[in-house]
Amino acid sequence: MKRFLAPLSAVALALFAFSAVATAHSGSVSASENCDSFVVHVYLHNNVTSDRTVNVTTTIPGTTGLTNQHYNTTGASGDTEILTLTGPAPASGSVTLTIKSGSTTEDTESASVSPASDCAPPPAPGIHLTKSNDAADTVEPGTKVTYTYLVENTGNVSLDDVVVKDQLKGSDNVACEPVAYQSGDTKGDKILDPGEIWTFTCSTDLQGTTTNQACVTANQVDNADAEAADDCDNNTVEVSHSPEQSVAESAAGSASGVQSVEAGTGTPAGSIPNTSIDGSGPNPLPTILFSLVLIGSLGGLAYTNVKVVARDKR
Repeated sequence: MKRFLAPLSAVALALFAFSAVATAHSGSVSASENCDSFVVHVYLHNNVTSDRTVNVTTTIPGTTGLTNQHYNTTGASGDTEILTLTGPAPASGSVTLTIKSGSTTEDTESASVSPASDCAPPPAPGIHLTKSNDAADTVEPGTKVTYTYLVENTGNVSLDDVVVKDQLKGSDNVACEPVAYQSGDTKGDKILDPGEIWTFTCSTDLQGTTTNQACVTANQVDNADAEAADDCDNNTVEVSHSPEQSVAESAAGSASGVQSVEAGTGTPAGSIPNTSIDGSGPNPLPTILFSLVLIGSLGGLAYTNVKVVARDKR
């Protein structure tokens, strides 16, 4: 008899243990995440009896759990889903289910989500333009200046339809054209790949100090409706005044207190009477020079190596 009681006792203990486990595990949480989104399901099993208090907490950004909700699933068919959480990937965090009977915790379940390891990063187009020129600090009027434009793909998607335009800063007027591609397309496919740098150039004759603003635009390959990439850079070239320009600018308008200065000394040699010099007309330079000689004669002074300094009366 004792020989049969021992196995029966073992079976009874096993069934009691199974019953205890089944009673204790009254809910479950499942979670998954792929490259596009995540989803979390929270269930109560049909062994939840009268009026159990349920709390669901979450640490996944942008999601909300449950606080002190009351459930009774006795007699329900299968599991009862009480909460579903979804959102875009990548996401990280955990969801915890707690079931209580009064103040006694009967079950605690949790699951977590984390970014998938084999996913490509989301598209992030980027482009950078650097503009330079081959001019010295200051150039003479009429000097041909060549601008160089370096265009780099700083994003993680390939770009096409790359266009560089160079305009006067603050204006729609073209400052230099055509801006021509020179090198950098390593595959020769007219696609600016991530990390690739293309070189463009443009040359023009400058007559005065000029500040240009060059801008580059590009589209994502095979996705022209997606976010585009663009960037701009400024560049200034200083142009000196020609002798003719200097005289015309100094003499135009009203001149007062004009002095002659001995060459190389900076010492005034005499004053020309106050007068107005007309620098207008089809040939302003001869008119201005003649007026200077005539004024010197009327003033009773003789001048050599004359430098003119005009002071505006306004």
